Amino acid sequence: MKITAIVLAAGQSTRFGDGNKLLATVSGFPIVKRVVTALSQSPVGDILLVTGPGADDVLKAVGDGGWRHIQNERATDGMASTLQAGLDAVAPDADGALIALADMPYLSPALIESLCAAFTMCQGKAIVFPQQDNGRQGHPVIWPRSFFADLQKLTGDQGGKSVLAANGAHCHPVPFSDDGAYFDIDTADDLSRARQLDS
Repeated sequence: MKITAIVLAAGQSTRFGDGNKLLATVSGFPIVKRVVTALSQSPVGDILLVTGPGADDVLKAVGDGGWRHIQNERATDGMASTLQAGLDAVAPDADGALIALADMPYLSPALIESLCAAFTMCQGKAIVFPQQDNGRQGHPVIWPRSFFADLQKLTGDQGGKSVLAANGAHCHPVPFSDDGAYFDIDTADDLSRARQLDS
């Protein structure tokens, strides 16, 4: 199965306070770089980093190699437009797209590998995501190509949650207890917690 990773990195960081949260460091590396590095060490194929305009600092933080930049000119329209810009750039021969959030500093290659293996086991026909024992769903999510059209209909700050909820019969949750699948950075307090976890 050929899986393309789409990293959503065009958010406005409005709840974070000063600066771009993706540039904040955890374990000495910018959060966005940690996400792209985890993907580059996993079985995914192409890695598409989707930003808004004027994201030179984000691109510089990630560094060269192993990924392609997609600029979403409509980033202020919300997360749905960023997701759609990424989907538009997925190669025609890809079986699915792994949607990753750029603000998850503890995303691990092991998790991505588990999700990719499950997607392959399901012959690329199921929506695959990590899930805790209590039913909490995490990220990233692998979407089969057959659901791209539904994702393209989303608007504003809608993520894929509504599409996922409407297609329960096509979901394949992967049991995964590691907090890295459920922890993202939205506020300065979140960043402090991440750094405490790391110490």
